Amino acid sequence: MSFGNTKLVLLFLLVSWFEVSAIEGQMLFRIERSKDADEIWYTTNLNSDGSLNQDMPIKVFWVKKTENNRVEPLTHIQKRFSYGIKAMDSVNAEGDEWQFQLAAYRNRIFKLKRMASGLFKVFTGSGTKEIALTQIFVKFDGGSFMFPSIAYAKLIGIESQTGIEISEVISPDK
Repeated sequence: MSFGNTKLVLLFLLVSWFEVSAIEGQMLFRIERSKDADEIWYTTNLNSDGSLNQDMPIKVFWVKKTENNRVEPLTHIQKRFSYGIKAMDSVNAEGDEWQFQLAAYRNRIFKLKRMASGLFKVFTGSGTKEIALTQIFVKFDGGSFMFPSIAYAKLIGIESQTGIEISEVISPDK
């Protein structure tokens, strides 16, 4: 590889790192999967003035860790059946609290809430506790592209009252 190509590769890696780092500050949570290192990120969708986009408050996209952190949108099928958001409804007139479900798992309600700091977090119930969701891990167990077999999903978050990290394993109905 010539010196010119090396500089080009380094520039590409630096731009990729900055692209992911710039949106990481707005991250709500991410989904990691057992298939590969690629992740699905859920971030606040902000307008140019820094306010929350009231038409689509959450942005969902791939961060392709296997491809130098390339950011890529979800496909239509991924939005509709797996990683997209369903039933996004504003809970109050101020537009600082939203309720939604994930396309692949409609048995759980999630809430996007503005905190006193002005930042947003996503909350859900885990048993009798409320957690600020930070991550979901999905363990695949075979299947096909269109009909994957999922062994379990693990929700990881911070318990609101104590600040302790907790996790919950959800097994699919068989």
